[in-house]
Amino acid sequence: MYPDFLIHINGKGYVTLYGICIGVGVLLAFLLFWWMAKKGKVDPKYVDFTSINLLISTTFGFFCAAFFPAMGELVKTGKFTFGTLSFVAGAVGGAILFFVIGIVFRKKHKGSLLDVISIAACCLVLAHGIGRMGCFFAGCCHGHVTDSVWGVVFKDYGPDPRIPTQLFEVVFDLVLCFFMVVLYLKEKFEYNMSLWMIGYGSFRFLIEHLRDEPTRMYIADGFSMTMLVCILLVAGGIAYYFIMSPFIKRRKAYLLAYPNGEPAKSPTASEDVTDVPEEEVKADSVPNIEEK
Repeated sequence: MYPDFLIHINGKGYVTLYGICIGVGVLLAFLLFWWMAKKGKVDPKYVDFTSINLLISTTFGFFCAAFFPAMGELVKTGKFTFGTLSFVAGAVGGAILFFVIGIVFRKKHKGSLLDVISIAACCLVLAHGIGRMGCFFAGCCHGHVTDSVWGVVFKDYGPDPRIPTQLFEVVFDLVLCFFMVVLYLKEKFEYNMSLWMIGYGSFRFLIEHLRDEPTRMYIADGFSMTMLVCILLVAGGIAYYFIMSPFIKRRKAYLLAYPNGEPAKSPTASEDVTDVPEEEVKADSVPNIEEK
């Protein structure tokens, strides 16, 4: 489409539509996070901590997105060169660091990682959807040659029309993001991360059959490394649901028992907050008439 630089200074090119889409996607993701955290009544100090965590994790995610394709190129050609970005590698790398930072510093904050992880999943999907629009402008991540009416010519990849798989992902991500946001705001749905892992992993596995990129690594004929990652992503999403369900239920019980955030210390995985005495909950919710 339009991979060219938009600004030229002293013969050097700066700023592309790809870069603009990536930047806009990240910015809107942070805005969505702050808005949803406010709607979800997440502790403001924990929102600040998570914002810093997201910034660090996003930066590390970009590194992973560039590093692993470069490693793949090293295996194939013997040359370690940064060129393409892999969303799957970036998302997985960034998510792992996000979890690690949240767990390491969990005792220093009143909030819990469980309060924001479902929101963070929505932000990830939004950023990816807008970023994929940048891939469309750049011409990367395209599909096979086609003679269908929706074929698009990407000038850097020959004169033949190709399947615009990037736009398929844009539509999927934006629809999924909308669905996840509604689920969280209406039902306080806490399994958006699992929903994204299963949904996107399945969708991306199917899209891989339509994509045509010479830089991809193949484990076997017709089976790419990305397909393997997609299978692991779906399996991880299923495992996430079953592993995290007990912790999510405990967290909900804790917030129900202590709506004002008391005691200040959040429950750890070893503390069963579902065992909060019923008398204590009633004592907190019923005013003492005799004292008046």
